[in-house]
Amino acid sequence: RQLSAQELREAFHGAPTTRLASAVLGTPAAGLVAVAAEAGLYPSRGRARQDVTGGGLSVNNTAERDANRVLTAADLLPGGYIILRKGKKHFHVLHVTDE
Repeated sequence: RQLSAQELREAFHGAPTTRLASAVLGTPAAGLVAVAAEAGLYPSRGRARQDVTGGGLSVNNTAERDANRVLTAADLLPGGYIILRKGKKHFHVLHVTDE
């Protein structure tokens, strides 16, 4: 079932959050590797790239293996959220805004 914006906010309350401008979606600046590293999930883009190709990073609970993957508006959950998960327990919330 799809969670509402309020349910997502409550479920990930306290999780690290980074704001991402909606204008960036679909551009190289929204590359999964770059965003994961800039959000602090990884110490470097190289380490993020290794984990992505190994299936260690998920976007909205779907494992990704494409290091060239770019986040787009199609990835948005209700309320403008994108949930990144490193491994099984490390979550990071991207809040996409118009700013």
